[in-house]
Amino acid sequence: MVETTIFWSVLGGALAIFGFYLIDHKNKQGKDCTVLGISLLTVGILIAVGAELNLYVNGTQEDLVRFMFWMKD
Repeated sequence: MVETTIFWSVLGGALAIFGFYLIDHKNKQGKDCTVLGISLLTVGILIAVGAELNLYVNGTQEDLVRFMFWMKD
């Protein structure tokens, strides 16, 4: 469960960073990408927070401690 939380947190973080980059960016045709950037930023944040909440709600206490302190068994 910890591995999937880390995977989804990294994926959500990458989407959020890419969305933040697109907020003030114009593509080759000169179109503004602000709406796409804000959408990706929002979705990325929701994925990362949702993954961590899923671990907190559905995981065991040991899973939560391993995720918080990056401990191995």
